[in-house]
Amino acid sequence: MNRRSLLGATAMTAVGVVMSPSHTLGQQQSLKERLLGTWMLVSIEAVRQDRGRSPLFGPDPKGIAGISSQGAPVS
Repeated sequence: MNRRSLLGATAMTAVGVVMSPSHTLGQQQSLKERLLGTWMLVSIEAVRQDRGRSPLFGPDPKGIAGISSQGAPVS
């Protein structure tokens, strides 16, 4: 897996975690269960050592990623 794919999967995972709906106490799913499926790329940025950020694929990237039940990106 190349660096851009890894960064893309990481960014989509972070967006998915932040955007996941809250559940009542008795209905909580594990993080793994909440991340399963196909995700649409909406943003991906590189963070430099000086903590500056720059978009990797421009201001409006397009893409999708799939997360398998083993937690690995689907190609």
